Amino acid sequence: MTKDRQLDELVAEVRKITVTAEQLGEQRRSFAYGNARIENERITREMIAEADRKIMADDYNLYRDRDSISFAEEAGLLNDPDEVARREAENSVALFNLVDDVIRTWLDRGGFKLHKGVFVHLHWVAARER
Repeated sequence: MTKDRQLDELVAEVRKITVTAEQLGEQRRSFAYGNARIENERITREMIAEADRKIMADDYNLYRDRDSISFAEEAGLLNDPDEVARREAENSVALFNLVDDVIRTWLDRGGFKLHKGVFVHLHWVAARER
């Protein structure tokens, strides 16, 4: 069996797996903690859990709301290390959600093309006020 065929078979098997909301939440928090903690050792799992509760309660779809992006406001710099850590925790969760939504949207459309708009939107999500 060729490697391409093995890969195709594995992909076909993976497509049959249904991820529960609880499993996705665990993955989101783990991903967010691991990525944010690398940048800022003040970030705790509790901060990530709180950010996850806050962001998921907002029930927004960041990728599909991209038409509302505005760069008219200038963001201020944060000086409090704890506030920086809290914001980075929120950003990690929000960015996971955005990437997950991008992937699901493009899988539904049958393909993906990386373009600068995706990067602009990722930046907007990270820079926006919550």
